[in-house]
Amino acid sequence: MPARFDPATEARLTRLDHEATAHVEANRPERTRTGYAADWNAWLRFCADADLPPTAVRSGTAACASAHRSAPGFRRRAPCTPWSEGSPRGC
Repeated sequence: MPARFDPATEARLTRLDHEATAHVEANRPERTRTGYAADWNAWLRFCADADLPPTAVRSGTAACASAHRSAPGFRRRAPCTPWSEGSPRGC
């Protein structure tokens, strides 16, 4: 978890978070936001299947998640097993 900041910095960061969210909601089409939400949910499912925190982003996790999501029937797949553990389909 990132270090906490002093109260003034926390207040500025919170304000920026709210402003950014309002900007996205006002300027992105609903279909785009829905698509992003679906992608985020797929990432969370992948991380849960792979027993990884959602912040564990490296080129390998991104590539494996992409392969996991593009595989036929990915929603019904067993939890992701890294190639090094002998998964017949890799990630």
